[in-house]
Amino acid sequence: MFIEQEIKAKISNLKEQYERDGFDSLYIDTALFSFDENELTIKFYMEISQTCFINRLSYANEVKAFIEQNKALILNEFCPLEHRPINPKSINFQIKLVSEETHNQGKLPAFITFNSNENPLFKIVYKPRSAAIDRAVIDTFDQINQLPSEHRSSDIPLPTYKILDFPARSLWEYVEGEDIAKLSKADSVGIFIRQSLSGSRKERAEQRLNRMDAILTRMGISDLHTENVRAKNFKDKSKDVELIPIDLENRHKGILTQLGGRPKEVRLTPEEDRIIEEFFEPRAQDAPFRYLPLSTRVMAGLVGNYLLAETLAKTLLERFEADKFLVDIPFSRLQGLLLMSILSHDVPYFTKWRGILYYGLLSENNIIARKED
Repeated sequence: MFIEQEIKAKISNLKEQYERDGFDSLYIDTALFSFDENELTIKFYMEISQTCFINRLSYANEVKAFIEQNKALILNEFCPLEHRPINPKSINFQIKLVSEETHNQGKLPAFITFNSNENPLFKIVYKPRSAAIDRAVIDTFDQINQLPSEHRSSDIPLPTYKILDFPARSLWEYVEGEDIAKLSKADSVGIFIRQSLSGSRKERAEQRLNRMDAILTRMGISDLHTENVRAKNFKDKSKDVELIPIDLENRHKGILTQLGGRPKEVRLTPEEDRIIEEFFEPRAQDAPFRYLPLSTRVMAGLVGNYLLAETLAKTLLERFEADKFLVDIPFSRLQGLLLMSILSHDVPYFTKWRGILYYGLLSENNIIARKED
């Protein structure tokens, strides 16, 4: 009984520190109400709470230092023309960590808002990963938009925005629009459109979606569930709804984009095919990209349960072999990597580059498998 009271006191103190610093205390709450479970589970909840707290503080400081170091570049690339010229020394910024899904020891996207004398100027998005594939996709969209109308499969332009890519991180123009996952419980963007719109707005939105789905299918981009697409102008019924993908790092040819459109109804023009083949493919071939043996939603659903690490490791090895990878890691090592991610409340992920499959970041050099010749 004394040991139980001591543990509860430690957890309660940690909860107060979490809430004081504005962090989510989910796992601490879970620990407080888990004394009907075994001691190992209780210790796990305590450990994951402390690890998340430390990771979050360390990461926030990392982002702040990077933005400060690159402030002049950011102002030059992203600041709207109506606010220029501007003195970087007169500008301050606020960081807001967003998303519940973390990777690489608690890293996650962040909104960075720049202000002058407390007046908001603009916002960008910081992502703790390379955006080589995303930028290749958006630049290809821009190339297709520049084709003469007779050489495009639709007059509706594809969405574009600015991305600056750095090693292991990237800066993105903030995309205005509604988070579809918060607007609807629909399983895909296509279902959302068909359920939420009507008349000409629905027809035009479906045209946008089907064409974008066809082009992204041709590129092999996937995992475009409702959390990864914004609906611009959704609430303004006088305007067409624009569909803007904000996460394009997952590439796996031969599987659905998950947009839920009807890509087979769209016939791409020879000129569009040529741009994809000659402009996108060479850039994509040498760019690291996210490999999906299981969907992000499935992987995210496993976070926080260390008891599933062994089962997950077995399932992943089966998927690697089915995709004709030669596994290059002992089972116990893969299980250990998964447990480390679970301990940090991270969603495990894999990166493919030049035929080699890595666990997490390339820089960590955790080689999992190699593509068969």
